[in-house]
Amino acid sequence: MTPGDEHEQDEDTWERMAYGKRKENGDIILNYIGLQKILDEAFEQATKGKGMERHGEDKPIENQTTLEIARLVQGCPHAGTLFQVLKKAVESTRLEPEHAIKEMLGVIVYGAFSIILLKEEVKH
Repeated sequence: MTPGDEHEQDEDTWERMAYGKRKENGDIILNYIGLQKILDEAFEQATKGKGMERHGEDKPIENQTTLEIARLVQGCPHAGTLFQVLKKAVESTRLEPEHAIKEMLGVIVYGAFSIILLKEEVKH
């Protein structure tokens, strides 16, 4: 396997891995190999890809900004859009200006979405 192809293993390798795990603990069955591939890809992205680059901050996953922001807005009627505003603003501080501008434009859009939701709340 060449570097960067970690998640592109052939079916035979996946079947051997799943079978070995199934024999050991009975939790993984061959019908779920496709799911295991996706979970492995997601883990790879979170630990080495965009997730680590933008959110990792050398902190344990439980203390990373994404979860801290989610905790701050939890229970708010417009938490989804507000979360995006805060996340994009924080991300912009770690990016080159060209990419930071795009993130900040997203802040404006999600801010507008939050206002729409708040105005709907006022009407009711």
